[in-house]
Amino acid sequence: MPLDPFFQQSHIFHRAFDKKPLHVVSADGLTLTLDSGRQVLDATGGPAVACLGHNQPEVADAVTKQLQTVSYLFSGGGYSERATEELAATILKDAPGGLSKAIFLNSGSEATDTTLKLIIQYWHAKGEPQRVNFIARKQSYHGNTIGGLCISGHKSRRAIYGNLLSKHVSFVDPCYAYRNKLSGETDAEYVQRLKQQLDDEFQARGPETVAAFFAETISGSTLACVPAVPGYFQAVQAVCDKYRALLVLDEVESCPPCVCVSMTDRSLPDHVRNGSKWHDARMATRGNPRSRHPNGRQVARWRIHSPLRCFGAPKGIRHRGERFPKSRRRPHVPGLYLCVSHSTGPCSRFDA
Repeated sequence: MPLDPFFQQSHIFHRAFDKKPLHVVSADGLTLTLDSGRQVLDATGGPAVACLGHNQPEVADAVTKQLQTVSYLFSGGGYSERATEELAATILKDAPGGLSKAIFLNSGSEATDTTLKLIIQYWHAKGEPQRVNFIARKQSYHGNTIGGLCISGHKSRRAIYGNLLSKHVSFVDPCYAYRNKLSGETDAEYVQRLKQQLDDEFQARGPETVAAFFAETISGSTLACVPAVPGYFQAVQAVCDKYRALLVLDEVESCPPCVCVSMTDRSLPDHVRNGSKWHDARMATRGNPRSRHPNGRQVARWRIHSPLRCFGAPKGIRHRGERFPKSRRRPHVPGLYLCVSHSTGPCSRFDA
């Protein structure tokens, strides 16, 4: 099939070349208006980027006000400001599940990379630098970057990049009852089988070398919104606790329960519903909350923050390892997440 002339003329590297993309001239609410005058429902903006809809005066006013106040601050410049502090305080009000510190980023993929780096820094600060292995799940998706692809279990997406991917990541089965439960197997028996598989993988890698286990609370783009069966997250947390590894939940494809009540009770991880101990770190982005551009965040428990602040990084935590000359600093979408700040309160103790 011949290439549409549009792709020859456009300076955009489009994601697909099979047909000319529809050209949008305006948008309002959930409606997109094309250059032909046709109106279509925006059925991709919510799950893929933002959930408020288009042309919201309240949002435009808030962004304009912030641009007129402080438009950009470099996170490594030693600054803080009101909007970011208030956003973090809102998201982490009452320390949901023990989560108490936030890092604001530009995408879920960047949140994944930041989490990977933060985990490695954490174990170095704790005096266990041998913990360099990660366990994730097959059919998972954790981001578009190389770091995200390393812990994503989608074979076809990984195939041509094999030489770039880390050898320190291994995969276990997802909790996918529809496809993977055995005939006559109960939910409890299925969970026990997955728990044993994870435990076996810890043993195969060397329990003292595993840094963290990654899982999506509700799988997204590669597993079609599949919730775990009851008891699954408690089971994997028990394995992580047994070997002192961190449990990281990727909630990029599902609005986190601490800021969104649209998740049903069944879709919530059982350890959330039962009020038991939560995970150590979380990555999130969609509905962040009620966001207007692609962005992400990484939130962590005090046990992660404390050793880094007190021992591992006295001059600051290196979230991304970036250092740009002023002329090359990355542009930042203004009016939203402007900087990262950390508590300067006293170090009391570490969680066990």
